[in-house]
Amino acid sequence: MKCSAGWTIRILAATTMILAGAVCADDAQPKGETHAFKVRGIVSYRCYGGYGPVKGVDSRTKVVCDNETKKKTLVDEVVKVLIKSEPNPDDSKDLYGSWNKDFQFEGRKFTAFLALSKEIDKPSKTPYRLAVDAYDDEPSPRRTSTSADAAQVKELNALTVQYSSMGQPVEIEYTLSVTPVQ
Repeated sequence: MKCSAGWTIRILAATTMILAGAVCADDAQPKGETHAFKVRGIVSYRCYGGYGPVKGVDSRTKVVCDNETKKKTLVDEVVKVLIKSEPNPDDSKDLYGSWNKDFQFEGRKFTAFLALSKEIDKPSKTPYRLAVDAYDDEPSPRRTSTSADAAQVKELNALTVQYSSMGQPVEIEYTLSVTPVQ
């Protein structure tokens, strides 16, 4: 029994040292931050079918076009983004976090994406960067992005991405806006 008790003490001591090392290593990493954003995404859709006896058909859904404009709010919510240090080969202390969501409307795919980062490795007057991307797949895959830098997240303005395919047989307009919640 004496031998097994000795091993038990050694195992407990080793486990304690490993856990203490993990806690100390965690203290060296910058703590994460959580920030809230109001995300609003709206799409409008119009399929031009013509006004004669033979109507056009939506190329994607194969539904007869009715010349009506349809609007849908894809997203209208407050989302929280946790930015934290990510493991990387350069041992960077910079913080990064993102949020995205996919939607479908009238046979098309839409994505809302936002990323927030904080530069810690290099001192900067504007360490925060908010990037907003909107994706869709009509008339072909498109991605539109914008970004802004600020000293504090609350100083960021609303960012909006908007694009359209006006003048096409199927007109799609997609607007995505992201505003920091104060």
